[in-house]
Amino acid sequence: MLRWNLLALLLLLSSAVVAEEAIYKWVDEVTGEVTYSSTPPEGVIVEQIRVPQEVEQKPLSIEQRRAKSAVERKKEQAKKRAATVNAQATERIKKREQLRKQLARAKKGLKRSEEELVQGQEPGAGDIQRFANGRSRLNENYFKRIAHLESRVEDAKKSVNKLRKELAALR
Repeated sequence: MLRWNLLALLLLLSSAVVAEEAIYKWVDEVTGEVTYSSTPPEGVIVEQIRVPQEVEQKPLSIEQRRAKSAVERKKEQAKKRAATVNAQATERIKKREQLRKQLARAKKGLKRSEEELVQGQEPGAGDIQRFANGRSRLNENYFKRIAHLESRVEDAKKSVNKLRKELAALR
């Protein structure tokens, strides 16, 4: 890369003849106003400022044109790489934000499932089976409901963990 930059600099130096144009600066003794001009006033102390100005452009040799086009190609390739990197970074940022939102929803769903499990563990009137001898026990529907609620909690935990891993992989 340094070689191409050096070559480009040499091209610029060899292709233009540079002359300097003078600009004059002075301060008005009465008002203190700073003035710039291309011609100096008479009887005033001036500061001369040299400004380079391109005067003549020489035609480029074949080698110079080749080197210039090579530099331009390298610049274009660098621009394309930068655009690709920027697009990929933008996609990662969007994906990360999307995963954060999904994770927040999954956490709310997990909390809701855990609350439903706690509430579902309390036996209702239809969950108790009573026998003639005065004994009672929880019926089959109670255990099926608990198993279903526990399954929902486990599924919600898996979803939260999966999203956390995906988010960690994007960092």
